[in-house]
Amino acid sequence: MTYTVPEGWANGEDLPGNMLLNRLGDLQGGVWGGSYIGVYQNVRAPELCREYPEPGIGTSSKELTEWYRTVPGLEILREVPASVGGLSGIALDFRVSDEWRSACPIGGVIHAVPVIIGGGVSYLHHVVGAPIEMRLFLLDWRGGNVAVEVTAVSEQHSLTDYLGEAGAEAVIGSFRFRP
Repeated sequence: MTYTVPEGWANGEDLPGNMLLNRLGDLQGGVWGGSYIGVYQNVRAPELCREYPEPGIGTSSKELTEWYRTVPGLEILREVPASVGGLSGIALDFRVSDEWRSACPIGGVIHAVPVIIGGGVSYLHHVVGAPIEMRLFLLDWRGGNVAVEVTAVSEQHSLTDYLGEAGAEAVIGSFRFRP
């Protein structure tokens, strides 16, 4: 994959299956971290109460999207076909329902829902919670997927502002993946 970033952005993680890009002013500390763009190879659907892949759920954009529609507490605010860097799939905007309270809190946080877990070369377990808005691009690639996660933490940005004014959309628009 290749990409370009505007001044003020940095590559905070560059591993074979994980990459993290963020603005230098968006601190990445605390329970929720900060606003960022993550790129991951072959993510899976996570179990809702343990840090393991959910058995029986495929890795295509369609299979993962069908699973997201069934996840308790997860609201899909937007679902559209997407194309990023030469790959096609689906873009989903998520948030957690205001009424949601998990039966198995993640790190003691009851207002959170797991949304992706690494599936081999990628290593991660990410959740969406009350102070987070997320856009997840699920792109079909080589019998698996590439996921592009845009997470905006409300004390830093709204998702709309992070994509536009903060420049995340321009960064994503620069992505080019090897088919």
